[in-house]
Amino acid sequence: MTRACSSFPTRRRALGLALGLAGAATLAPGIGPRQARAQAGLERLRGTDPARPLPDFAFTTADGARRTLADVPARGWVINLWGTWCAPCREEMPALDRMAAALKADNIALLALAWEFGPSPAENVARFYAQHGIVNLAVWLDPRGAAGRVLAVPPAEPGARPASPRYPTTLLVNAARQEVARAEGALAWDSADAIAMVRRYLGAS
Repeated sequence: MTRACSSFPTRRRALGLALGLAGAATLAPGIGPRQARAQAGLERLRGTDPARPLPDFAFTTADGARRTLADVPARGWVINLWGTWCAPCREEMPALDRMAAALKADNIALLALAWEFGPSPAENVARFYAQHGIVNLAVWLDPRGAAGRVLAVPPAEPGARPASPRYPTTLLVNAARQEVARAEGALAWDSADAIAMVRRYLGAS
């Protein structure tokens, strides 16, 4: 199973994949079993020590209104960087949706920021959500992948070449807007252990 998309796609390839999502309903039966067979992958959820202040970034609503974390008040945030062009991203979205439902009572917000291509990015995401029964996640967009470029790549060691971004990447962010943990690749986020770890990192347990 592919665990992560190793880099940003070329615009031509991503555009083709995004526009091809309209036919993805025929693949829907395969997404559930792949997710069910996936290992939880919790070893890939690693603490950020010391906690790292988030760089400035923004995202948009489905209708293009600019938003920041200040517009989504919560005791903590789970920020998932994904796109419908990325197979591992698509694989883990149903589990993220179920985790979002489990964390609502803890006032932990899940922001799935989608980097999309084509003339109708919001429609790409809304169509995917409808096809796969995702009801707990709002349509949030990352125009031109700007948030992904600053969030999906951890700071490089001094003198080292920056790593390529990997999708999906998920960040756990505390109330002080500091990254306290991150994971690269698809995880079984709806497992009891994963939910407990998120709560623990974000002070909700």
